[in-house]
Amino acid sequence: MLDAGGQSYGAYASAVIAVTPQLDADLGIRRDQQRYRPGFRDSQWSPRLGLEYRPRADTTLRLSWGHLSQPERPDELQVTDGDTGFHAVQTATQAVGALEQRLSNDVFMRVEAFDKRMSNVRPAYENLLDPVTLLPEIEVDRVRVAPLSSRAYGSELTIRWEPRRTWSAWLSYSWSEVTDRFEDSRALRTWDQRHSAVTGASWTQGPWQLSGNLIWHNGWRQNSLAVAAASGGGAQLVLSPRNAEAWSDYFSFDARASWQRALPLGSLQVFLELSNVTDHANPCCTEYRLVVPGDATSLEGERSTWLPRYGLVGVTWFLP
Repeated sequence: MLDAGGQSYGAYASAVIAVTPQLDADLGIRRDQQRYRPGFRDSQWSPRLGLEYRPRADTTLRLSWGHLSQPERPDELQVTDGDTGFHAVQTATQAVGALEQRLSNDVFMRVEAFDKRMSNVRPAYENLLDPVTLLPEIEVDRVRVAPLSSRAYGSELTIRWEPRRTWSAWLSYSWSEVTDRFEDSRALRTWDQRHSAVTGASWTQGPWQLSGNLIWHNGWRQNSLAVAAASGGGAQLVLSPRNAEAWSDYFSFDARASWQRALPLGSLQVFLELSNVTDHANPCCTEYRLVVPGDATSLEGERSTWLPRYGLVGVTWFLP
């Protein structure tokens, strides 16, 4: 039986300095300590620097840099995968630059670019072929992924239309890449999506609100099995290089309707949500089997998809 626990301490200080009427500097530093059992003791400094420059009333430029630490908590130990020890604290150095521009009274635009470099990356466990399964820890395609370092970088454009009346709308597009580096190779992260876009609109009238979202992105990475000739003759199963392939693009239209009424104590909201309204088939997984036991050439694969169209009805009571 594993007895894991202990104490974690943290302190944070920050200061905002008005360098000029148009330029502000945000300085921050954080100190963390962990004292966990069994046998884990560590501490980290996490500095941060941010600059905000406003050349005009409708334009803001932001630059930020920070060194972040992410220790593992006792409740995050992946004991179901047999991983019972604390890992080195994961660290990341991140730089972000952003331009915020008000194009009109009703239209706001934001352009952002980021670069995040991670070290001491915490190992993760994944199911290579079928990530959507009831008990992933007992499947044969479960593997430990332990990169030496990782890097995520990209950019995003967001435009919002908010006329402060009945309608509002939004559009967001991003380009990004997330890569893991191993001893002898590099591979895209499983959930890497090079291009993605989200657009939607909302209508509000009295107690009613209707909204809809269109979500699209490149398919996540895919692993597959293939049949290849064995060195001694015959055939053998071969796993493709990690995340070398990709699923087809993902698409979903989601809708939501809600009605809200004030009560003597708080308010009551009734809502209906529909996900994947068009019932679009988004492939995610492959289940393989040998039609003839022991015969690699009889390999067959059956693909499955993410969730089909489904609905959710709920009631929320908001207390003051």
